[in-house]
Amino acid sequence: MSPVWVVIVNFNSYGDTADCLKSLEEATYPELTVALVDNGSSDGSGLKLKEQFPNVRHLCSQENKGFAGGANQGIKAALDAGAQYICLLNNDTLVEADFIEPLVARAVATPDVGIVGGKILYADTPDIIWFAGGRIDRHSGFTSHRGQDVPDGPSFNKPSYIDYVTGCLFFVRASLFSRIGLLREDLFMYAEEVDFCLRVRRQGFHCYFEPGSVIMHKVSRS
Repeated sequence: MSPVWVVIVNFNSYGDTADCLKSLEEATYPELTVALVDNGSSDGSGLKLKEQFPNVRHLCSQENKGFAGGANQGIKAALDAGAQYICLLNNDTLVEADFIEPLVARAVATPDVGIVGGKILYADTPDIIWFAGGRIDRHSGFTSHRGQDVPDGPSFNKPSYIDYVTGCLFFVRASLFSRIGLLREDLFMYAEEVDFCLRVRRQGFHCYFEPGSVIMHKVSRS
């Protein structure tokens, strides 16, 4: 069984982060480590979460380094611990108990895949798609989500290669971080995952949509 680390970044968001960690307590993958990076929170949420969730690996930054900087702190810890896969997960998400297994299975079955993303539904309307694959317009530079705001259905149950994976659920072969580096911290927040996907693709690996992995997203709360 391949060791997987899930890395979550918290910044002054006790309620959402606590809900996310509670959902992860039901995760069924046996070799799973959950790491929470408190990104310089000023509201005491980091300490409160540490007390409430003692089985989580707690990391602390003295300042808000943005999503990329906070995630990188967790990624480094996962690499030092020998994780084979690292999954970045937004703190305002709720996971299905078996969301990790399809991601691992896809990475094992498809060696040319470097990053895998799952199906992401709106938390308040879980029959509506938020993400079912990412597209990049090479002319304009704009990105878009396949299926966004469309009812879930059979057309979104087909695994496929995609342009990029959203950082909301970002499952990566750990060896790629060692090979091409971490997330770009100068981007601070937003677009860091698109940049990383493009760097991975330049190395000959692909991004993939695996609909068997399902989570819910409280959109726009982070």
